[in-house]
Amino acid sequence: MRIIIIVLVFCASHLAALGQMPPTAESLPAINVLCWRSFVASTMDPILGVIIDIDYSGQPRFQLLTVDGTVLKVIYYPSSPGSRKEYGKFASEVNRSAIADPAKRPPIFAWEEETKIGKEVYSFRLDDKLLSRTSISKSRQGLTVSTEVLKCK
Repeated sequence: MRIIIIVLVFCASHLAALGQMPPTAESLPAINVLCWRSFVASTMDPILGVIIDIDYSGQPRFQLLTVDGTVLKVIYYPSSPGSRKEYGKFASEVNRSAIADPAKRPPIFAWEEETKIGKEVYSFRLDDKLLSRTSISKSRQGLTVSTEVLKCK
């Protein structure tokens, strides 16, 4: 999984350096999954080391579903009305893996969200239903980077 994300980031960076953006999805496959946190790993300045956490709540963190193959609907905390947030991404806002897979596996889809304190980059691997979220935020204390891995059903 780490290698795939690194390759995707490298390819996106390489394409951006060439003045090209990663390919976007022309349409989105049918998706309707709930995603539970497997683990999250974070680093924070000035703290040295990696902080690892798991989720004991048993509640799904995300729901991903597509609408008519044109919109990816992302719902954060779908079973918690007080914390629930949702947004949509048009297919043209969702990148798909830039590398042709000789095994013809489904592509990996990725998108990003700007937040008040930084950026979040999401990637979803359709064949094994893994969702990852990498958050990068800056504060007066320093930079925080975390990667959350979620298993979807």
